[in-house]
Amino acid sequence: MNWRFEIAATAEHAFDKLDPHVLHRLKEKIQQFIEHFEETTHHPLKGEYKGSFKLRVGDWRVIYDIDDENRTIYIMGVDHRSRVYKKRP
Repeated sequence: MNWRFEIAATAEHAFDKLDPHVLHRLKEKIQQFIEHFEETTHHPLKGEYKGSFKLRVGDWRVIYDIDDENRTIYIMGVDHRSRVYKKRP
């Protein structure tokens, strides 16, 4: 069974606000992430973000959750690294 990927409304809203160049870079990296999910090293977050993971794309971060039971990855948020950890997606 393959993994499913879902984008939360908060992440969709964040994507809509991005500069086209940044959006393109993020989409490319997320596509690679989806294609190679099983081989990817997942970087867990701490504190109030415990249970979530980050995907680094230059100075941008994609925050995601993994639901092993349902084999679903939820993209919860995206923002610049200077802001992303100051708010919970």
